[in-house]
Amino acid sequence: MMKKGLALILLLAMFLEIACAAFAADPQDLQGYQKKTKTWQYIHFGTYPTEADGTEQLILWRVLGVKDEKAYLLSEYILFAHRVDPNCYPTNKATAPYGGWETSELFGFLNTDFLNAAFTAGEQVVLSELPDGGRVSLPEIQDIKNESYGFGSNKVRQAQSTAYAKANGLYVYQGAKQYSPYWSRTRSDSKQYAHRRVMDDGKLGYICVEVQNLGVRPVILLDMSKVDLLTGAGTIDDPYMLAFANPTHTVDPADTPADEGQDEPAADEPDEEQPDEPDKTETAAEEVDPAENVPESDVAQKSAGTVFSSDYDELYPALTEEGFLPAGEPEFVYRDKENGLWLYAGQDLRVEIVRYREQKPKNRPWRWYVADIYVRPGSDEFMKVFYMNQDPKSKKEVEINKIAQQNHLVFAMNSDWYHYRVKRNAKRKVMPVGIIIRQNQVLYDDPAKSLWKTIPNRDILALYPDGNVEVYDYNGATAEELLQKGAYDVLSFGPVLLSEGQITKQTTDISARQQDNPRSGIGMVEPGHYVSIVMEGRRRGVSNGCTVEEFAELFQSKGCQVAYNLDGGGTASMMFMGEYVNAMGSYTENARKQVEVLGIGISDQVQ
Repeated sequence: MMKKGLALILLLAMFLEIACAAFAADPQDLQGYQKKTKTWQYIHFGTYPTEADGTEQLILWRVLGVKDEKAYLLSEYILFAHRVDPNCYPTNKATAPYGGWETSELFGFLNTDFLNAAFTAGEQVVLSELPDGGRVSLPEIQDIKNESYGFGSNKVRQAQSTAYAKANGLYVYQGAKQYSPYWSRTRSDSKQYAHRRVMDDGKLGYICVEVQNLGVRPVILLDMSKVDLLTGAGTIDDPYMLAFANPTHTVDPADTPADEGQDEPAADEPDEEQPDEPDKTETAAEEVDPAENVPESDVAQKSAGTVFSSDYDELYPALTEEGFLPAGEPEFVYRDKENGLWLYAGQDLRVEIVRYREQKPKNRPWRWYVADIYVRPGSDEFMKVFYMNQDPKSKKEVEINKIAQQNHLVFAMNSDWYHYRVKRNAKRKVMPVGIIIRQNQVLYDDPAKSLWKTIPNRDILALYPDGNVEVYDYNGATAEELLQKGAYDVLSFGPVLLSEGQITKQTTDISARQQDNPRSGIGMVEPGHYVSIVMEGRRRGVSNGCTVEEFAELFQSKGCQVAYNLDGGGTASMMFMGEYVNAMGSYTENARKQVEVLGIGISDQVQ
């Protein structure tokens, strides 16, 4: 009886093998991203918790590329949230400095706990080692920028997550499609305790490695020489399944890692308690419904294009992979005031200004302008202060668009208007001017002696010729220290809105005392990528303005690591090619006259 049962099982197995073969593909036919059709092939491989209650399902992988019988796969969805490492120095000085990806907590987790939870011992046999030494890893930032992998725009980089990830701490942008940010394995060049990441809108930034609510999209490398058949159609709705006709591929002890009986790794000792340390999380700035928070420009996002990743890449002429004009090409200027879009591209500079609208509750309309400013690595361009007649000591106040025009500036905005405090002190001192440095010269060394809880509180913004931007509390640095560090221009206004990507306490405290107003500020995602935001205000039915904390949230949603509040009200101004892009409030038809502007880029087209 047992022999008959075994015969039936073998006969059934043969039938299933023949049936599968009829609908199977040769592993050699596997392909990566298809540029002509803008499609990928997909594979089901391994299992992991997917539902909110922990129910496991097959993992869906996107085939990015195939080379030498090795298929490079990226998880289609964010599978879970996890910090890269707990040792985020210098923000957590109780621990050792972050040692890098291969020594990180997340690398270890992926190659132990996740590896053994997601793949059986037989499945692990077909996993090849990745360049970082693991068999499970994260994509490099260059992978996420690689057009041959299908990443030609921000839109394509956006990622949704499993219900399990959402239920277990993942930050989720509360829009219709609920995208989330996720890690790369690439360490930041400018911040050694940070990693590059993809934000929920698909743009690239970096953030401290101890942030716990960013997503994980693993990558693996499949050895297709150990796979005999691919069953299924390879589409996202009917992914390939790996079939092993040769059973040695699933049980070969020489290739199978021991996943049982191993000693558990010792638990990390808890960090010393850090009182008053803010949680390092993606914050509420990204919780706005995207249906209400959208660019006015009706130029659609592009799903394919150049590596530099702009939503407006098809409007540009051919640019380099870094997003700038090739040598010898004439500069590109685009204006669409009606739809709220201004673009510039040169050999060393690219500027994109977009106008936004949003209707806030309690009849609070907003209208604001966001400028993304990109500088080519190695260029001598950097944000700095410009004056009328190139005189940093000038006291003559003029329309600031005329300062931008005289200096032929591509992009300009108002600065700290320190001259107002100088005028107020002319007869008797009534307020500190702050630390004012221009062109490596100290004009005023008059810092606040105590914490001011009003605007301006005299926090410090330092601009460096290497493109770095630093922010300090009102007493965080002296003029001499800033000069020694090489600061070219130092502004005094404030408050500091963001430090290490987090909203500062002084911003929260001051905001509680502030009403809606026009705002102006500058931030940095990383050296070479700056963000300027100007919020219109005092315009009935058009834009009320916002609070200081709400203004900080706008910079945070852009991935800025530092951001700084400049003089607002009637001073708040943004200019493109010497012309205002924002409208002034009801208190004044034109921007307040000043002695200088903050700007970048020179163009002969500005007159």
